[in-house]
This record gives sequence, C-alpha cells and structure tokens, in this order.
Amino acid sequence: MNDFGGSWRRASGFGGSQVSVISLGAGASIPGVGWGETGDFYSLSTTVILNDTATNSTAGGWSIAGSDTAHSSGSYYAEIKIISTSNNRAMFGIVDDTTGGGSSRNNYFALVTNSAGIDSSGAGYSNGADYSATSSTSFSVNVNDIFGICYKNGNVWITRNGSAILGDPVAGTGAPITISNTHAVNAAAATLPTSSDVVQLITGSAALSFLPSGYTAWG
Repeated sequence: MNDFGGSWRRASGFGGSQVSVISLGAGASIPGVGWGETGDFYSLSTTVILNDTATNSTAGGWSIAGSDTAHSSGSYYAEIKIISTSNNRAMFGIVDDTTGGGSSRNNYFALVTNSAGIDSSGAGYSNGADYSATSSTSFSVNVNDIFGICYKNGNVWITRNGSAILGDPVAGTGAPITISNTHAVNAAAATLPTSSDVVQLITGSAALSFLPSGYTAWG
C-alpha cells in the first residue's frame, strides 16, 4: 500500500433529495483508477481506463467488486454505472481495503469481512464491529443508472442519478453507512445475476456525472 495523504492505491438528500453538483472546468481531466480486488465471480475488462468494467456471470452468486483506490479520511466520491443487469438488483457500499479478493468477496456485504452496504430491496447489511448499515428505502436498478459512493470521514451515502437515497451527503447528515475508528475502504458494488451483470467504475473527475459539492473525485 502507498499512502497518498489519507488514500491508498495498490501498486500492481433526504428522501431522494437532489445533491448539489460541482461544475467541472475544462482542465479537470483526471483519468481515474479502475476496480481492484474483486470476488472471483467477476471478470475485469477495460473500456476507458484499466479494469474499469466488472462482469459477474455466475448465476445466483453474490460477489463484491471494490475500487483499487481506498480512502480513510476526507471527502471522496466514485460512481458505479449499470452497464447490464439480469434481475434489476444490486447493493452499493464499501469494503475494507485489507479484505482480500477472490473467494473472500464472493458474497454480499453481511457475509464479507469488514464491509457495509445497502440493498436495492431496502435492506442494510454490514459485517465487522466497526461497520454498520441501515436502510428502509428500496430503489430501482436499471441499465445506465449511475450510483454514487459518497465517503466523508467514515460516513457513507449512496446516490442514484444524482439524488441521495438516504440522508444528505453535502450537509453530512443521515448517513446510512458508518465506520467507527480509522479504516481505509474501497468503493464497492455487489451483484447477484440470473445470467450476467456488468458494472463500470468511474473515479476520474472529468468522467463523473454527479460530483457533489465539497467532494473530490475518488481517483
């Protein structure tokens, strides 16, 4: 791991309120970094940046994909775009950077060590003493939807197409996912395909669609 001032990279809105979005200047052309550790149900491919697309083709197999870059403090934002979905279901959240890939991530957030996320069914799931997740709001998952992971000093909000599913990530209130103590975490998605699900990670500022005010591109 390398320490980039609170971030690590491997060497290898209440009730759906709209989130205030930063307008990016023409010079903001940061390419970002793709997926890192994933469950072994995923295969990675490249569309814009290295390993930015993850495909889970294991029917009935939950698996988590996590960003290559992790953050332990500050305010950071990443987007996960739905390229294809076989059952319109997914979870979004975070997973500890120390949680290995492969079979250790072949499940959903409740059963993967040191992780937390919210399910499109309206449930919140977590694993680990320092991780918690609550939810009571279901949401739809459709092709071309963009889900945002908003991390702010141990609190995490999820947005859908620019609107917060729960709480307000700009005001810093009502976070459905919280992390006590200091942990470096990856932005993460979990899918459970009936045939094949594909998710794309977007972390560079130039490519983000809904960067909230006060947040920096995940990178």
